[in-house]
Amino acid sequence: MAVQTAKILDHYPELLGWLCCLNAPRLFSATWVAVRRIINEVTANKVKFITCSKDDGYKPYLEHELGDEMASWLVEEIKENALPENKYKKKYWEWINIDGTVKEHDARGTKSYVSSEYFISPVVRKFCQSLSLKQ
Repeated sequence: MAVQTAKILDHYPELLGWLCCLNAPRLFSATWVAVRRIINEVTANKVKFITCSKDDGYKPYLEHELGDEMASWLVEEIKENALPENKYKKKYWEWINIDGTVKEHDARGTKSYVSSEYFISPVVRKFCQSLSLKQ
């Protein structure tokens, strides 16, 4: 699998814009040392490993690479996904709470993206918990 991926990336190195591995296990980092040798150097340089003990300690690095809105959204998404009550239960397509209020964090994406012309909701409204409410 790694060899096939390396071959693809050799022919299409610009498919990857940037890859960030947050708090990756040491085994993954050790594997990366070996894999890095067989892939294109341009592509390998796009992969960054960030290890931080605080939940949002990597936010400044993300802000530098992605901008404030995306970094803030990503940090909130990571925190929300880490909650035990969300494990295997999170409904990523839901943007409205049961009481009809809009959720503070929209798992579908940043506010600018979700409100843009590029966002197409992959969910038919009948599958949402609040059918009559509009985004």
